[in-house]
Amino acid sequence: RRVLGVDETPTSLYSPYEEYTRARAIIQMQLLMGEVFSLQNRFNQKHKSMLGRKKAEIIKIAERNQRISQIITDLESNEEVFSPALVTSEIPERILEVKDEEITVEKYLSPEERKKVEEARLEAERRRREQEDDAVERGLKAMMDGKLEREDVVVVKILKPEFSETKPQEEWSDEEIKIYKEYELKLRKKLEEDEKKKKQLEAELKNIKKENTDTAQAYDVSMADLLAVKLDTDQKIYELELRIIKLAQYILQREEAETKEIKLQALLEETTHKSAKSTQQVVEYRRELDAKNEQHQSYIADEKTTDKKFRQAFQEAEEYIEVLLKLLKKKKKKKKKKY
Repeated sequence: RRVLGVDETPTSLYSPYEEYTRARAIIQMQLLMGEVFSLQNRFNQKHKSMLGRKKAEIIKIAERNQRISQIITDLESNEEVFSPALVTSEIPERILEVKDEEITVEKYLSPEERKKVEEARLEAERRRREQEDDAVERGLKAMMDGKLEREDVVVVKILKPEFSETKPQEEWSDEEIKIYKEYELKLRKKLEEDEKKKKQLEAELKNIKKENTDTAQAYDVSMADLLAVKLDTDQKIYELELRIIKLAQYILQREEAETKEIKLQALLEETTHKSAKSTQQVVEYRRELDAKNEQHQSYIADEKTTDKKFRQAFQEAEEYIEVLLKLLKKKKKKKKKKY
């Protein structure tokens, strides 16, 4: 035997030159099928791991998206948020799920059932809000290295002095001019702070988006690597399955050849028996033929002797001798027919 390593998992297999018996061919088929199952199982484990990683990455991106949505709201922007999700083909069990919107007939609920449904809905809504708050907090903690200090955002509104809208600027007093200058200074500071805050939010938004993009790209690279592994695994599986098919063909051809050999052997024995029987019959026929030939030669000799004696006996009636011979021969033929 030789040892064939597939992905660092050695399996004992016969060499192709050792697959010359039916038993070894069958054993080799079983071993090759085991190799196929092993390859499929190892790839399925890798795929399962990648699917689990995707779910984890989706959760992380969703937590970041909570902060992104908050920043977009603060910036009063209409940007779309990148929100990856699992597709139906990645969750086969969804095929067996029946969603409420797929049911066209309205379900009858008793008053007690309706009350329970409403209570369950309110409880689910409360839990969803709590989870959203927790998700936001986790996302902020992650972005701030686990140090989250809640800050109450106080919107400071700087009101324009009332006199600036009711009195012309020429009629303002020194005190009013001073108040208006202070208003302009506060307004300028407020605009500068708002602009600074806006830039901070835009920078934070850019960083969070980059994290999401990097996460997605890293996963795509891993998926490309997994695709290469799948193609390599498929190639190995196809090679093993081809060997299994060839072994099955070999076994079938061997069985057909053995069956044909048995039939030909039986035909040979039957033909040999018939040949021996025919040879014996030929010998018997030759003996019978020789006996008949001897009998015929004896008959011819008797015929000649009788003819000679008959001619001698009727020498005086020579003109009638031919007629008498014909009558004699005719009489002999009648006697033979009787016997």
